Amino acid sequence: MNKSIENFIGLINQLIVHLNKIPPNGYSEKLSVIDGSTIGEHVRHIYNFPECLLKGVQSGTVNYDKRIRDVNLELNREYAVSCLLE
Repeated sequence: MNKSIENFIGLINQLIVHLNKIPPNGYSEKLSVIDGSTIGEHVRHIYNFPECLLKGVQSGTVNYDKRIRDVNLELNREYAVSCLLE
């Protein structure tokens, strides 16, 4: 396996470990320390770009503007973890 891919998978695994430490209500709480955003919003953003890249490689066109903004990723920590594990 490519070293960059291994590193990326390692980072995703670290993210999952930390997400599992957050109380479910803390995942979608707006935080002033991240300009009123939520951890869930950031996780969705982290998830969307590689997802878009992989779909684009399969179709032959990568378009980050057409990423799917699944609100469930922002609101449901368990759902987000299961998506990241895929």
